[in-house]
Amino acid sequence: MCGLNKVMPMAYGLKVSKRLGERAIKTVSQLTLIDRELKIRDVEDSLVIPLTRAPSEEEGKKLKEALYSFEWVRDSFPKRARAVKSLVEALKNDLTPDLLTYLPKSMDIVGSIAIVNISPELEAWKHRVGSAILQVNRNVETVLAKAGHVQGKHRLRRFKVIAGTGETEVVHREYGCTYQLDPTEVYFTPRLSEERRRVVEQVRKGETIVDMFASVGPFAIQIAKTCENVTVYAVDVNEKAYYFLKRNVRANGVEKRVIPVLGDVRGLVERFEGVSDRVILDLPEKALEFIDVACRLLKPGGGRMHYYCFQSEPSVLEKAEEGLRVNVAEANRVLQDVVYKQRLRQIAPRRWQVVLDATVC
Repeated sequence: MCGLNKVMPMAYGLKVSKRLGERAIKTVSQLTLIDRELKIRDVEDSLVIPLTRAPSEEEGKKLKEALYSFEWVRDSFPKRARAVKSLVEALKNDLTPDLLTYLPKSMDIVGSIAIVNISPELEAWKHRVGSAILQVNRNVETVLAKAGHVQGKHRLRRFKVIAGTGETEVVHREYGCTYQLDPTEVYFTPRLSEERRRVVEQVRKGETIVDMFASVGPFAIQIAKTCENVTVYAVDVNEKAYYFLKRNVRANGVEKRVIPVLGDVRGLVERFEGVSDRVILDLPEKALEFIDVACRLLKPGGGRMHYYCFQSEPSVLEKAEEGLRVNVAEANRVLQDVVYKQRLRQIAPRRWQVVLDATVC
């Protein structure tokens, strides 16, 4: 005890049986007596609650009314670790003011993983930055730094583990759905959660949808869980994505409404030709090349196309619409109307990801 007194502050304390602990904490909190900068001590069968001061006579009476057995003590208490609320606060003693300006301003949280951009200026400090991210975000267990661009037919990006356990298979939750995935092996972005919800809210009872680049199923599964009597063909060429997609279909209880399909949608077009009321082309880097396939998937009487692409300034939306119109015409269909068009996010200077909702006849 003497050793503890040298390193931990002394304070008044209320010692009670653990059976009375919850009631005691509530009572001293209501009396504004509890010292929240110090930790409650666990001593055998008792709790010792730190107080900011000696109770008044009136406060003592109220404690006696609430607690039939307690003891006043003077004791030493460890200090609570103060919650760190920002990266700047966590790193202000480690980095110079100039380096602090290069800290990530945002990050993607996928399940218990944080994905960040580390600027070249912070490369030597990346592991310390990663540790700070864990400190600020208590639900994060692994921090990944981007180590390349999204590329290849599977839309994958290289990452480096800079802090945490290094575990990359996680469960991500979005609008009541759960998605098991590994962002190092499949494409997934939480930044489009609101966009996915927007599309889901347009689907009507009884529709058939082809999700042409489904990945682990964020569009398909949310549609199936939200909308009545739908059928969603969820197609992806990545075997790992297909593996997680099947798991997610089972985990979300939509086996009767989502049909996972492994393969390149172009090679499967005859299987699904003319079946769809709605198609989703969430492959912005190459969607223009698949408009002809989307047109073949739509029912003969037409349907709705959700088209995602990248475009550079100027006239981002106008160029996206013109490209869609030309390619729909080349597929012997008619772009009747663009009912919605929007810039979704900036992916590089003067370059954007956009979405167009189009009625195609």
